[in-house]
Amino acid sequence: MIINNNNVTHALIIAQPWIELILAGVKTWEMRSKATSIRGTIGLIEKGTGLIVGTAVIDHCGGQFTNAEQLDKFKQFHHVDYISHPELIKWCFPWVLKQTVRLDVPIPYKHKRGAVVWVKLD
Repeated sequence: MIINNNNVTHALIIAQPWIELILAGVKTWEMRSKATSIRGTIGLIEKGTGLIVGTAVIDHCGGQFTNAEQLDKFKQFHHVDYISHPELIKWCFPWVLKQTVRLDVPIPYKHKRGAVVWVKLD
């Protein structure tokens, strides 16, 4: 799928409030439970809407953090309160996002059965 002159093959599903923080340019680390090998421009899907609402570039994937104290040192990038919510530690891999763009007009997509993290775009 071509979005803003980029060939975008994958879109990441992200819940509120995180998607809004990413689109605002405030949150640059999307924390996930596994590393990703995907790099380059991706679509950003607001969970539950059926819409691609933005794009970003996955620059790289950081290594696994193992405790809340480590993650707290980087809170300005991920905005997750791991100290108050240690149960969230399973989301310990930072996917580093750059060049985030909010789309003026969100794009509907076909949500494929079983897609919970990534949607492969046609």
